[in-house]
Parts: sequence; C-alpha cells; structure tokens
Amino acid sequence: MKRSIILLVISVLVLSACERVFTASPFDFLRRDPASYSDAQKLSFAEDALASGDEAAMAAAFALLADSTDPETQLIAVELALGAAGVGPAVITVIAGLSAEGADSETVIGDALDGFTEADLALLVQAAALLDQADESVAPTAEQYAFAAIGLIAAAADDAGGVGNINPPPIGSDAEDYVALADVFFTEAEALLVAEGGSTDILDGFTGLIPVS
Repeated sequence: MKRSIILLVISVLVLSACERVFTASPFDFLRRDPASYSDAQKLSFAEDALASGDEAAMAAAFALLADSTDPETQLIAVELALGAAGVGPAVITVIAGLSAEGADSETVIGDALDGFTEADLALLVQAAALLDQADESVAPTAEQYAFAAIGLIAAAADDAGGVGNINPPPIGSDAEDYVALADVFFTEAEALLVAEGGSTDILDGFTGLIPVS
C-alpha cells in the first residue's frame, strides 16, 4: 500500500514537472502587447531566446530590439538576427563541403547560401545595417563581423542571381552595396582573428568571391 502511494506521489510530481516544461516557452512572453514591455523585459526575453537557440524565438526577440539606437542592444539584435537566420549551421555546412577533396569553393558556398529563405535574407540585411551602426561605439567580435559579412554575401547572391554574379556585382544594384559592406566586415573580422591568434581559413573562400579593390 505504501509503495503504491509513493508511486502515485512520484507520478503526480513528474506530470506536474512535465506540464511546467512543456507549457513554458520563450513565446509565453509574446502573449502580451509588445508595446507594454519595458526595455529590461525585452532584453531578458532576448537573452532567453539566444540561450534557447530557437530560431523562431530569436526572430521574435529581434523584432523587439530592431529599432533600438543603443549600440549594446544593437549588437544583441545582430546576434539574434544571425541566429534566427541560421548563419552558424550554414558556415558549418561550408566548412564540411570545403574539406572534401577537389571541392569547388564557389559551388560549395553557393549551395549553402541557397538554403536561406527570403525571411532569412531580410534578417541578415537588417543585422548588417545594425552592425554597421553599432561598431562606431562598441567593439563587435570577429564572429559577428564574419557572420554578418556572410549574410551579406548571401543577400548579394540572391539579388544578383547567384554567387557567380557578384564578382563583380551589377553596377548600381543592391548586390553591389552588400558586397562592399561585406568586404569591410571581412577585413575587420580578419584583423581581429589575426590579433587573437585565430585562424582565418574559413574567410578565404568567401573573400574570394569579392572583387579585389
């Protein structure tokens, strides 16, 4: 009898815990009108979204911070946009592809960047714009610069009809602007990596797609 009672109590506790886990999510925060969130609440949600790794949650958090004029908050928004768009997995795909014998960098990179949706590309362009604003006041990381640059290459390729059409990009096109800013970001990323004693190998394939200035 005692054993049955103990098992019943354990079952109730487990079910209660599961209910808390499966009913609580980063999206609970969005059930209220975003206009009612304080800046601290927005940042708290953003941190939770980044920690969760959930792309939808990061996109939702980005929408809350995208209009910020605070450089530190802008950098958080950049992280959110890059995460929501899935730049990290795309880079891993490129690294794996380039490691294959006889791999063609343009083909490998082009295939990886083709995986970005229109919504992803919109996030990446916004992230780059925010990073361009923020880096006048704060110090972005090499990864932020590199990932934002890769996002711009993806946007340029989409605008120009493929990575094969961005070296050089069409004159007067959005692709031309994206490639120019990507070049700046790659340069910043490389300088930081060299200063930190890190490898710049992953940048080489991408910078090869950019016209030599």
